[in-house]
Amino acid sequence: MSEENPDIKDFISNELENCLEYSTLVIKDPSLILEIRDTLLQQSQGMFLWVALQIKSLCAMKTDESIRQALVDLPKDLTETFLRILARAEIAGQSYQRRILELVTVAQRPLHVNELREAISVVPGNTTWDPATLLNDIYTTLACCGPLVIVDEEELTVRLVHHSVKQFLLAKFNPTTYKQFTVREAHKTMTSIIATYLSYGIFGTRLSTIVSPQIMTESVPSGIIRSTLGSSLVVRSLALKLLRSKTPNYDIGQTLIESRRLFNDRLVNDFYFYSYAKSCWQEHMLCTLELEPKISSLLLRLLKNGAVDASTRDDHGDTLLSQAAERGNEVIVALLLETDQFETDLNDKSRRTPLHWASHNGHINIVKLLLEKGADVNAADKDSCSPLYWASQDGQIDVVKLLLEKGASINTAEHTGWTPLHRASEDGHVDVVKLLLEMGANINATGMNGKAPLYIASKNGHGDVVKLLLEKSANVNTADEHG
Repeated sequence: MSEENPDIKDFISNELENCLEYSTLVIKDPSLILEIRDTLLQQSQGMFLWVALQIKSLCAMKTDESIRQALVDLPKDLTETFLRILARAEIAGQSYQRRILELVTVAQRPLHVNELREAISVVPGNTTWDPATLLNDIYTTLACCGPLVIVDEEELTVRLVHHSVKQFLLAKFNPTTYKQFTVREAHKTMTSIIATYLSYGIFGTRLSTIVSPQIMTESVPSGIIRSTLGSSLVVRSLALKLLRSKTPNYDIGQTLIESRRLFNDRLVNDFYFYSYAKSCWQEHMLCTLELEPKISSLLLRLLKNGAVDASTRDDHGDTLLSQAAERGNEVIVALLLETDQFETDLNDKSRRTPLHWASHNGHINIVKLLLEKGADVNAADKDSCSPLYWASQDGQIDVVKLLLEKGASINTAEHTGWTPLHRASEDGHVDVVKLLLEMGANINATGMNGKAPLYIASKNGHGDVVKLLLEKSANVNTADEHG
């Protein structure tokens, strides 16, 4: 028995007892249940999840012999357990397994089964909505993920059975065992699905006029019924009516059209994934570093047409453009700038612009894009700090060089009187200090406290910066406010 989990013996016994009572585990030899209990206890290493998953696997066995063979070859840990489950379950839905796992892993909140049903039915890039492509049964499709994906019985939301499954999915494994995916790839999948979904014409146009055809019962092809109706309840009701019909020449056209009209009246409210797509598209897009050309075009059209709201801000007051610039998402920055709907100098609560964020984090290509679109190279935030100031503070030498080439003011000070040279000297960025001096930075500039770059570099122990400043004739007699 594990010292870490002393209750695991009771857990195993209770689980097996429930399985026997509800006949989810069927055995012929009564003594086999003790073999199962003892083997699980012996190999569990105190892991409740491991035990639960092994019991589920054993319940699927059809003979006592297969159960005994499984007990001899139990997976040694959770990683091996997950691998076996996915390999076994993949056969049931190979084309859906990875997509389900990706969407469930990166969803901003647990997706309702109906939301997930619509999402995994989307064919990225195909903007023609066709109800015939919707999965008939989401529950049987989820079986391709085995017990690693579960449905909350009360809320009907889909989630991973345990946080360790997410860690497993995002870890790096030998590709011969399981084709793992990255968070970026999962967000790319979600972004592609959302962009396609929101581009469905049905969201931007009225439903077409419905014309009632004359369709005789004896000649009606099943395809017509399937394409006319979308609701499984309506289909079931009509199918029963057809089977029970005593008149072969009964015209079901009117019945079909009435059912279709009822279905159409529910369409606007029954696109379950729509709310999630509209509210969460930004975060998924911001986490996507590359997009297929067709998906990029769809997003561009959505942005230009106002189908998605790109004017919203996050809790810090950051616009979508600022967030993309801060994260270094060049693809999304380029896409947003192409819409011509974003002010390049629109600032956040700290009055920082996208150029501030890109410069601060050294995203040189984004800095270039913003400057090409007319971003103010000398924009000041609430503390009067310029993009050059932030780039100098963080030692972003390439960005500093580019900003200076584009006319950045080299001696503009922030609210305490410190210049970019002060910040570069304080943090020991000798290459930036050298460049600033070469471009004419005031070597003896003093802030409100009277401290010059030489004093600051000396105080912080940056000998190489001190040496450089002295070589450039820094005034060694400059005193601070205390003399």
